[in-house]
Amino acid sequence: MEIGDLLAALFRWFHIAAGILWIGLLYFFNFVNAHFSAALDADAKKKVVPELMPRALYFFRWGALVTWVTGLLLLGYVFYQGGLMFDQGGEAGWGTMPRTMLNELYSSGVISTSALRDLEGLFQVRSAIVHGFSAPAADPGTVRFLVDTARRLLAESEPVKQTA
Repeated sequence: MEIGDLLAALFRWFHIAAGILWIGLLYFFNFVNAHFSAALDADAKKKVVPELMPRALYFFRWGALVTWVTGLLLLGYVFYQGGLMFDQGGEAGWGTMPRTMLNELYSSGVISTSALRDLEGLFQVRSAIVHGFSAPAADPGTVRFLVDTARRLLAESEPVKQTA
């Protein structure tokens, strides 16, 4: 096992554990403590709140911070290891950004100008769906175009040799 794999595993486990702590305390504040505090009388609040809240908020803040930091470290490591952080200068492949791949397919003459426009429109629909916006309904012609284009590209492509 390489040191990078060990670091990725540590980042992942700290990220998961801190995320569970963070979300668990969030649920505690919203669903348990809010109703519990409303039911306490003034004397009980003076005893319970100063003892409970600083501890809970301490772990809540640190859980959020550790979740974010380990998530960013893990994201950076995954992009660095996957070669997505820096330009590798290679040909388009499965790890290439969709818009870059479309431009490379167009510039190499694999797809036509009209196909490029149609695929860019579908890419915008895909982005709307992924980011939570409502997408227009796909008409059968668009679906047929997408399937036909995918079949043609797969039929014309050469098998890629995987390097270890």
